[in-house]
Amino acid sequence: MLQLNIKFTAMKKVLLPLLLLFIGMNCFAAYPLNPYASNLSISTMENGVFLFEINGVNYTPQNKMVYIQGINQGIERIVIYRYQATNYGQGQWTPVFNGNIQVPPSSNVFAKWDAWNGMIVNVASIYPNYPQNPNYPNYPQNPNYPQNPNYPQNPNYPNNPNYPQNPNNPNVVIGMNPQSFQGLIQQIQSSSFDNSKVVLAKQAVRSNGISVSQLQQLLREFSFDSNRLDVAKYAYTYCADKNNYFMLSNSFDFESNASELMSSIQ
Repeated sequence: MLQLNIKFTAMKKVLLPLLLLFIGMNCFAAYPLNPYASNLSISTMENGVFLFEINGVNYTPQNKMVYIQGINQGIERIVIYRYQATNYGQGQWTPVFNGNIQVPPSSNVFAKWDAWNGMIVNVASIYPNYPQNPNYPNYPQNPNYPQNPNYPQNPNYPNNPNYPQNPNNPNVVIGMNPQSFQGLIQQIQSSSFDNSKVVLAKQAVRSNGISVSQLQQLLREFSFDSNRLDVAKYAYTYCADKNNYFMLSNSFDFESNASELMSSIQ
C-alpha cells in the first residue's frame, strides 16, 4: 500500500503541471495577451507575380494575398512589387504601390490593390458590439452608432462614392469615380486595338460601375460600331442611371445598332 501511495503522489507531480499548462493555453487563446492587436490582409486581383514588402520585411503572397495576425496599431509602410520579364530571360521587380496603411487597434484591416483604384482599405472592428472609442478617431465605426466623419463611408449610409446611387437624392447620379474614369480614358486612348479597348472597358465598368454620360464619352473612343454595341450591352447591368440609356442612341454610326441596343435592354 505504501508503494502504491508513492506512485500516485509521483503521478500527481507530473499530471498537475500538465493540467495547469493546458488550462493556461486555453485561457490565452480566449483572451490574447494584447486585446488591442489587429489583423492585416493585403491582396490584389491583378495578374502577375508579386512581392509584398511590409515595414521593410518581404512577404511572398499566397493566392495573391498576405495575412498578418496580431499586429500592433500604427502606420504600416507598404510596397508592392510586380515581376516584369526583360530581354534574354532576365527580369526585374518594379514597385507598383508605395504608401502607408493606418491600422487602428482591435481591427481587421482588409487592403486590396488594383491598377484602376489603387489601394482600397476596409476596416472592421474585432469587437463590433462596442461603440466608438473617443480616444481613437479613426477606429472603425459601429454601424449602430452615428457615422464617424474621419472614417470612410459606411455602405449602409448615403453618399458613399463607391456606390452609384445616393438613396437620399435619387436624382444625383455618381457612376464611376471621376478620377478612375479619367484613368480609364487614358488607358483606352493609349491602346492601339479596339479589342484591347473592349477588354479594358469591361473590366473597369464591372469593378466601378458607370453613368450614361460617362458611357457616352467612353463609346466615342472605339473605332467600330460593333464594339460600341458590345460595350453598351455589357455596361447596362452596372449602369447607375439605366433610365437614361435611351440617350446612347446617338452614340452609333448605324441606326440598326442603336435599335438593337434598345431591344436588348427591354
